[in-house]
Amino acid sequence: MELKENCLKFTIFIPVKNGRNYISPCVESILAQTYKDFDLVILGGHSTDGTCEWLKNLEARDTRIKIIFSDKELGIEGNWGRILSTQKNEFMTIVGYDDLLEPDFLEQINSLIQSEPDASLYLTHFNLIDSTGKPIRLCMPIPKYETASEFLAARMAGIRDSFGTGYVMRSDLYDKVGGIPPFSNLLYADDALWLGLMGNSFKATSPQVCFSYRLHSGSVSGKRNPEALFNGLRQYLDLLRNMAQGNKELSMVIKQYLPQHVVRQSQYFYYHYSFLKMTPWGKRDAQKKLSEIALLLKEFAPEAVLNKSYSRRLCKLIAWIAHKCD
Repeated sequence: MELKENCLKFTIFIPVKNGRNYISPCVESILAQTYKDFDLVILGGHSTDGTCEWLKNLEARDTRIKIIFSDKELGIEGNWGRILSTQKNEFMTIVGYDDLLEPDFLEQINSLIQSEPDASLYLTHFNLIDSTGKPIRLCMPIPKYETASEFLAARMAGIRDSFGTGYVMRSDLYDKVGGIPPFSNLLYADDALWLGLMGNSFKATSPQVCFSYRLHSGSVSGKRNPEALFNGLRQYLDLLRNMAQGNKELSMVIKQYLPQHVVRQSQYFYYHYSFLKMTPWGKRDAQKKLSEIALLLKEFAPEAVLNKSYSRRLCKLIAWIAHKCD
């Protein structure tokens, strides 16, 4: 989608469905930005909790606000997917309807863009908060500069927090990479997007804490949906394999970190479906899923079967995988 003519500098997107409990303070935090050169596009889904009614009264409040409702039921993948075809300013960011920006978020990002014009992705440090807004902790430290391979290594090693909120990118580059990939429930899709946007460039991060990411049971990241998690992981691994072709640095990271990462992720699925297998209503589905886990590990972590450095619990899993894959 072409950029807006005579446009502002930033477009802030909020995709939302059934977010009435949280969207009001989120919008307030955006409108309170000290840097005013932005507009706000809210992508409203078919909400049933009063969100749509609240949004309908919002556009009249500020000329920079635009509400785009859907004429049909959309899942989270479809609603976020609409960002790709929506007109944008030069830079854009996506904010979760339950998250909060500090007043100087855009001001800090704008300074970062000016000082690091060659970066393709921009971020600040952030807080994790609970459903009531109470601080949980500060995010793990993020280096000022980070390439795609460094980001992937840190994520797989478990030393980097990363979510869908807080990243700012060039709108034309977002469109060029095809937007956020439509993974199941968008799980792993944000990591895939950041890797694609970094490409051969890098991410620049401000040390300032400029937004808060809310962790709660109602959010997609707060829900433990094993099937969606497994499907998202499968799609993410396929994408990583494709991205690594011809990219030596990514290939090295994947070779070093991917087997352990896949085994750790698969452990959760294994114990969940092993328990489900013991129930009369879940036996058939569980057996199918256990077989899919075995195939996933055989494909992406075959050397894990021979690795003796895992914990006793993981060794039991690996032994089961080896038996299933014979």
